[in-house]
Amino acid sequence: MKSTLTLLLLLTSLFSFSQITIPNGFSEVTKSPSNGKKMEKIFMLFDNDSINDTAILAQDKSEFSSYKLLIFLSNKNKTYEINLISLNDFSIYPLQIKARKNVIEFGYFEDGTAAFGRFIKLRYNSKKEQIQVIGYDVEYKSSPTEYINKSYNLITGDYIVKRTYYEGSKKINTQKFSGKNDFFKNVVFIENLNEEMIINLDDVGCKYE
Repeated sequence: MKSTLTLLLLLTSLFSFSQITIPNGFSEVTKSPSNGKKMEKIFMLFDNDSINDTAILAQDKSEFSSYKLLIFLSNKNKTYEINLISLNDFSIYPLQIKARKNVIEFGYFEDGTAAFGRFIKLRYNSKKEQIQVIGYDVEYKSSPTEYINKSYNLITGDYIVKRTYYEGSKKINTQKFSGKNDFFKNVVFIENLNEEMIINLDDVGCKYE
């Protein structure tokens, strides 16, 4: 009985993945350009039905460093596309997609000395029947001895900025600042993740950076 149930779950996952639509000219990414480790397909109950949904990363085969996160929702029978955006036309290095409970997180670093990284958390909003941005984190090197980590909760509007100072490889001090920004609270969905929105989300809490 247990083996039969496992087989059924496996077949359901494979069926879900088979429905995902990869755009013309794109191919699935199987290894992270950031750390060289395997890029796993994500199968999870993301929307509000009992059928597995799928998330993968795809790369434009004809254009260097152009990526999309693809999410297939079983209840909509539709593939959603999210572009990974660089504001400076730098090369992008995506990390592995993470899934925990009903949240998908994807992230990437931009090329350059600052090692600027963005990490975005998504959750399905069953009332609006849309994929909502619920978390937005950034990290970067602001100077040879200082690192910035910022975490913005788009459900509560709260954000935290940490400034960490190093002497060589040794951490010598961390300053922590907190604030609130309700302007983007519960109103950002994946359709809004364009360049203008990325700029706005990057700027949240900038007075402490």
